[in-house]
Amino acid sequence: RRALARAQRRRRRFAVASGVAAVTLLIVSIFAAQAHVARRAAEQRQAQAEGLIDFMLGDLRRKLEPIGRLAILDDVGDRAMAYFAGVPESALSDGELLRRTEALAQIGAVRLDQGRLPEAIDAFQRALALADDLVARRPDDDARRFGLAQSHYWVGYVHYRQRRFDRARDAFEAYLDLAGQLVARAPDRAAWQLELAYAHSNLASVHEAQDALDATLEALQQARAIVARLLRLSAPELSTTAAGDDDASGNDADGRDLPPEPSRDALQLQLAHLDSKLASVLEGQGRLDDARARYVDALASHRALAEAHPDDARHTRHVATIHNHLGDLALIQGEIDAALNHFRADLAGAAQLVARDPDNAAWAHELGISYEDVARALAAAGADDAARDAFDRAVSIHRDLVARDATQVTWQLSLARARIARAAARDALDADARTELRAVQTALDALLSTRPDDVRITRLAADAAHLLHPSIADSSSGEPP
Repeated sequence: RRALARAQRRRRRFAVASGVAAVTLLIVSIFAAQAHVARRAAEQRQAQAEGLIDFMLGDLRRKLEPIGRLAILDDVGDRAMAYFAGVPESALSDGELLRRTEALAQIGAVRLDQGRLPEAIDAFQRALALADDLVARRPDDDARRFGLAQSHYWVGYVHYRQRRFDRARDAFEAYLDLAGQLVARAPDRAAWQLELAYAHSNLASVHEAQDALDATLEALQQARAIVARLLRLSAPELSTTAAGDDDASGNDADGRDLPPEPSRDALQLQLAHLDSKLASVLEGQGRLDDARARYVDALASHRALAEAHPDDARHTRHVATIHNHLGDLALIQGEIDAALNHFRADLAGAAQLVARDPDNAAWAHELGISYEDVARALAAAGADDAARDAFDRAVSIHRDLVARDATQVTWQLSLARARIARAAARDALDADARTELRAVQTALDALLSTRPDDVRITRLAADAAHLLHPSIADSSSGEPP
């Protein structure tokens, strides 16, 4: 009986233990199921959030950019960056990293349009790091290689805007190398050929900024030859719609769109850009008639595009810019009336752009420069009162921009240049003008202390000194005082 009792107790304990284990397993299963559901829900919310960011900074931005309303996205980029900081990249899949790379690049582009260069390059450099990692994971993926090329371009472009030309050249050379790899892998793909042309053109801009005109001309001629060949060989098949036609796109292994084959308008636009850049180099070489012919060709192309796409503000900007270049040429050659007409056309276009988007800092800066150029032509025509009024408008615009962001060296120099030009337009320097010029000198000295090799600052400082002390400035050039 004692043995039977012990056996019964063991069975009861086993039954109890089994019951406890079953209940424990049930509870664990419930928690695991809940955790799985919660994780799936969190992943779904994350995908929805990043999809919304991608839409707002991608599709919506592309719709707002042509009409000049990017200020609407002012807070989206900041909130997106804060969101990204809370979701570590190590926890993301390849597809999620691709979306984040694209979103970071779009944030950088919005910041760039707002003139916020430090924030722009931060976003672009983060996108570059992710794009590089993605290519390392799948080296044969052309879309990833293209994304990496674009990241190098944007980093280089911000360096270029900041006048860090050596860093810009390094980034643009990386872009050129990647574009060459894409062409080598698919030589018949027009989109890759166009990327190669872009890369040559970008390097030409750096060469020109460093006064290497022969290298500039060679790079531009390479770029133009590529674009002209694409137009000549593919003209019958190309549409006249804006680049981005879905029917012309492909897909990579991630389901990500490859860049579309370029439309005829896209190629014509790039050819006009290259003609304008070639004209600038020819102008620098003193070949003014050749430069004018190139500018006239570029103006005709930009006008045709503006008429075909009247709601696209970018074409308005291009037309205005070419008028500005032609105005400079006319002024150099003593054609005052022609210069004034071109500068006024430039001013009208710049004013139209700012009216569309008052928060676009780049357009506001160009408007200030347009007023300066009109003022120069009016002063050359002897219309002194009108010239002073135009200089006043230029100074006011540049001063507002500097107040918005004092770290922008280009804006500070534009303000200094406009103030010096306004003083130079006076018949004689009065006390107020001298006080202003001394203030300009103080500001330029502060800039020169941090950027001693920037020749723009040195030249403006010399201009201010010449106005204040003409005899001293003249004697410093080696001429008798």
